[in-house]
Amino acid sequence: MPEQTPPSATKGLDVSRAYFNEWALPLLREHKPDLAARMAAGRFTGSDSIGADDMLSRDHWWGPWFDLYLDQDDFDREGKALETWLLEQAPKSFQGHTLSGGGTQTVNVCSADAFFAGLFKGTLPKTPGDWVRALPEPESDTYLYFLRHGELFYDGSCRFTERRQSFHTYPPEVRQLRFAQLCFTIFHYGEYNFRWRLIRRGEPLAVQIALGRFIEGVMRICLLLDNDYSPYWKWLRFAFDQLPVARELAPMLESLAGEPSREEQGRIILQICEMLSPMLESQGVVKLPIENPWGIPWFCLYCDQIRAAITDPEVRRGIF
Repeated sequence: MPEQTPPSATKGLDVSRAYFNEWALPLLREHKPDLAARMAAGRFTGSDSIGADDMLSRDHWWGPWFDLYLDQDDFDREGKALETWLLEQAPKSFQGHTLSGGGTQTVNVCSADAFFAGLFKGTLPKTPGDWVRALPEPESDTYLYFLRHGELFYDGSCRFTERRQSFHTYPPEVRQLRFAQLCFTIFHYGEYNFRWRLIRRGEPLAVQIALGRFIEGVMRICLLLDNDYSPYWKWLRFAFDQLPVARELAPMLESLAGEPSREEQGRIILQICEMLSPMLESQGVVKLPIENPWGIPWFCLYCDQIRAAITDPEVRRGIF
């Protein structure tokens, strides 16, 4: 008798993929062959869609489910009826799993146009300035991270694949603006306020806020250096750990979040900043050396240099 996989080792994405490929796709090809040739299916939301799920993830929206993406005309013509029909045909459980904490809707039929527009607050960007207006908050790139790292189970026409690829990375100057914002975060919360002020002031809540923002900024800028987006803070460590640089930086960030002395934390912050600087230079994000007779924190100067090099005035003015 084959050895069974323990429940803790089962990944939600494996269940969802099999649910679509083994149940839904054969059904659709049999009864809706023309539509099946034009549709796409996948998972682009939830920790399990990027393989970050664990046993604690199973309290909500974990198990067999997928999104089905239709062209707008197909969706307008039969999207709701198709969803109702599929839900009526759906098995009560699949491979011993049922959808947990999310009701019983294991199939969501969507307009592909609406899905992509939803990544940008309803309107697809046509210019770099549109990107800045559509993504005003740093964590907004969560949706783009999931688009890039989630899984497309099927694409009959390849149109979804082409559209997905067009959003694989930021436009170059929008990426530069993101670097400027993250350099400011590292400067403001770590290199300047923590090292120059909080070590002496010692206010414990401000210390924790500054450390958290600095650690977050470091992980996000490392993902950006890998030409990637970064996800919602809860999954940021998971994404960061996929990078080779995490082998060296992660222990330092963990030490920083521990309970060393304030002086030791300041030393670690400085060490991390000294590691990041040549990484930024090697990719041409900053040009070194920079004259600094007044001893201004380096990441403040990086922020100013990066923003000044952006040629698109809408992007340069952006608050990202």
